[in-house]
Amino acid sequence: MKVLTRFKNFATALFPSMTRLILALRVPGAAPNYRHLIKTEPGALLVVNYVDGLTQLNSIDRNDIVVETHDVKFANYNKQTKSKASSLRSIQKFRGELALLDAAGAIIAISPMEASFFRMMLTDAEIFYIPHFGPSYASAAGEDGIDARYKYDLVFVGSDNILNVSATNGPRLS
Repeated sequence: MKVLTRFKNFATALFPSMTRLILALRVPGAAPNYRHLIKTEPGALLVVNYVDGLTQLNSIDRNDIVVETHDVKFANYNKQTKSKASSLRSIQKFRGELALLDAAGAIIAISPMEASFFRMMLTDAEIFYIPHFGPSYASAAGEDGIDARYKYDLVFVGSDNILNVSATNGPRLS
């Protein structure tokens, strides 16, 4: 499965228009529980964490897939490796990531900037931004959303991703 995953990642970057066919590739006999689940629950909605999960699955041949993503992966790669966005490897990651996300039925983003980026770049996937602060937020905070009393000053849940670490430990932005 690791070899197939690497192949799918590489192939989607080279042939983004063939992403749905590439995702349908599978290793017969591998991941039997997954295959059983797909056969017994034909209407199930698959929620995949990060774009990487799409190529790690042993065949995706359905449109009812949601990707929960909270990073633009190629941008994260650029920051971690200090690569230029115009480098060949960055462009390969960019093409592959967008092709994979566009093959999903929907994308869940937790950042307004990421949701906007995905809306600009993707053509087929529906983009959802979470959290969405509705009328209850505005009424609790006042009409303009300022001077609200909150129970917490800061709530942050994140991994040890380098961007999370530098954002919480780095210098303050004014």
